Amino acid sequence: MDGFLTNWRFRLEPEVIDPTSATVATHLAIYEVDRDLAALRANLAAARVANEAGWPSWFDPTPWTSLDANAIGDRVPAPA
Repeated sequence: MDGFLTNWRFRLEPEVIDPTSATVATHLAIYEVDRDLAALRANLAAARVANEAGWPSWFDPTPWTSLDANAIGDRVPAPA
């Protein structure tokens, strides 16, 4: 999708699971983007409407949490 440059996806394995927590995350996805966040969210909402009919019955998108972050320093690429 336009605006998304790179993504990283992780399965989380917590040391302690707190059943009273508001959310118990099991996966983490990090995206590097180069567009305005409002435009990206609008594009994602349109993609959801277009694709959600094909989602499997077990898939529940409601527990997602979204955080916006800005770098506090320059990007440091991995050595080649």
